[in-house]
Formats: sequence, structure tokens, C-alpha cells
Amino acid sequence: MDTLFVVFCKIKKPFFIGFVFLLLFGGIRNLSYGQASPVGVTEVTFTSPADKMTSLLGCGGLGLSPCYGPTVQNPGNALTDDSQFARLLASPGIALNFASYDGEIELRFPSALPSETWSYVRIGADE
Repeated sequence: MDTLFVVFCKIKKPFFIGFVFLLLFGGIRNLSYGQASPVGVTEVTFTSPADKMTSLLGCGGLGLSPCYGPTVQNPGNALTDDSQFARLLASPGIALNFASYDGEIELRFPSALPSETWSYVRIGADE
């Protein structure tokens, strides 16, 4: 029984010394990886122009030019954290990029965020 206790103590001591060494020289830092309070965006700074072709004829002088609609719908909803949302529309067009359009929105935070700060965007697609 005494021999087993001595062997156990001899194995345990190097691990304890290694653990103390890690704690003293690099194991503990003043970093926190917990959940931070979310910081929401406060302003929509840019939305893509209204270049979604809604009809080929019917607008403009004499009704001979195409009609265009917005590619960003409800941009103000991107500022709230609820079930409301902004919708961005995009299409590759028909042939040779004819009638193609894309949707773009730029959002501004209330202040500059520190480097390596994560931001999240929920993305969903309609079928």
C-alpha cells in the first residue's frame, strides 16, 4: 500500500508543477469570451438605386420607356431587432444581363466597433 501511494504522488507532482507553470506564465489572460450586449445599427446610409425593371413599356414621355422599381423594400426595418425585415431584390436578368438588377444596403453602427468584433445578419431566401 505504501508503494502505491508513493507512485501516485510521484506521478501527480509533475502535473501539478506543470499546471502552476501554465497559470503563472500564460494560462490566465484578462480576456472575456462571454455574451456581450448586442449593439444595433442606427442608420441606413445607402440603398441600391431603383433599377428593377417592372415593365418594358408604359413609363416616361409617351409611355415608351421602361418602368423601374426599388430593389430594397422596407430598409428602415433593418434597424429594429424584431420580426420585421428589409427585403433586397436581385435577378441575373434574361439574356446578356438584360433586365438584371441587384439589391444593396449599407448600415451604420452608432460608433466604431473594435477590431475582431462579430456582427450578425440574418439571411433568408424566398423560393
